[in-house]
Amino acid sequence: MKLLYKIILFVVLLILLSLVLPALFFLASTWTSIALIVVLFFLLLPAFSAFVGGIAATDPKRLFWMPIAQVALFPLLFSLAAKQFLWELYLYSLVYILIAALAFAIVFAIKKLRGWEEKC
Repeated sequence: MKLLYKIILFVVLLILLSLVLPALFFLASTWTSIALIVVLFFLLLPAFSAFVGGIAATDPKRLFWMPIAQVALFPLLFSLAAKQFLWELYLYSLVYILIAALAFAIVFAIKKLRGWEEKC
């Protein structure tokens, strides 16, 4: 996948998961909204963090900023959707950066081992 496609995919998914979906969730009824946001926080965003970490590991020199940008922009975009600033989102961001770092390390290690096997 080309570098530009990776960046576009990252930006589109970040805006979708951090701004558009939460804004739609807040339009739903109270209990439905709570259930959807729990799914977002505990399923979709951790999976997205792992995806971002894996994509960043494919070209670490040029894409190292992706997990950092995700963690920095998520609380701001979600707060826009919620129409109030939520400081607690930075705690979730800490967990998301750890997930992204773990995915980065795993993909990078696999990439290095494959390169090492090819040299032998």
